[in-house]
Amino acid sequence: MNGKKEHRVSFSKSNNKWKVHDREDKAKTHVRAKTGEQITWEATDSDIYFQFPDASVFGEHTMMVEKGRKLTLTVGPNATSGEHHYAAFCYDDKIFAEGDSPPKIVIER
Repeated sequence: MNGKKEHRVSFSKSNNKWKVHDREDKAKTHVRAKTGEQITWEATDSDIYFQFPDASVFGEHTMMVEKGRKLTLTVGPNATSGEHHYAAFCYDDKIFAEGDSPPKIVIER
């Protein structure tokens, strides 16, 4: 992690719905991060495809992580403050995960 703050995010399935949440606190459904901090998503039960409408947050519009692996991205220096919604598609069930529906990252300065 090289001294950077890391936010760990997981996916869980309940009643045929996928949820995005903080790894330690399932009630926390969004991430509050600052530029330079890392966000790690853990795909334990499905391949996950991500869509980030604002490429300034991570420098990419789309990413994917395979089942059983992790995806770690660093919030870029050009990320604008405020809410950034994204989509997380759970490939095995062909359904989008919910968070704050859609999930979001809040960039703070």
